[in-house]
Amino acid sequence: MTFLPREIHGLEKRTKDMEFKKTWPVMSPAEANALLTSPGAPYEMDEVVIRGVATRAWKNVPPTLRDLFFLSRNFGPRTFVVYENDRATYEAFARATLKFAAELQRQGVKKGDRVALAMRNLPEWPVVFFAAVLTGAIVTPLNAWWTGPELEYGLNDSGAKVAIVDAERYDRLAAPDAGRRRARPCRRRGRNAGRAAHACGRRSRAGVSSGP
Repeated sequence: MTFLPREIHGLEKRTKDMEFKKTWPVMSPAEANALLTSPGAPYEMDEVVIRGVATRAWKNVPPTLRDLFFLSRNFGPRTFVVYENDRATYEAFARATLKFAAELQRQGVKKGDRVALAMRNLPEWPVVFFAAVLTGAIVTPLNAWWTGPELEYGLNDSGAKVAIVDAERYDRLAAPDAGRRRARPCRRRGRNAGRAAHACGRRSRAGVSSGP
């Protein structure tokens, strides 16, 4: 069972409607945890066996990242990410992700391919991550603090087919000491090629805009 936003909202409303006689904080962390993880609650806990080990886990968690992505579209106009003065909704994020997933497939990315991802904490990061997931690719995050040669090693060692990087990482890889790359960075193609963050040489805020 997976809880939709309206059910989560119902829990929030019931919590707000409760009459507490205490002053702030209205409940302890332990009480809040018990309320949110109790039987029938959205974050109900259960015990599952993972690789032979009994593990306490969320009972209603989406089974895959793909399911999580499509579930998030139910939040539609709510704010998904904030970056400086930029705001992007869940729906804008979903549209950018689907568009970029189609672009990855157009460039030949298939199930099982490795897609390297190296950039700062930009709004495009989750777009690239989930777009690669939707294509069935294996996302390979690389440390954004790495030098050019370190990024080069990560690309070659992971066997990445495509590298999605921001401008700073692109410049490091293009430096003379970075050597030759087996993975091919995406290039801009067409008028709107940069909208979903696949323009490796520059950051594209349009990739998470609320526009069509």
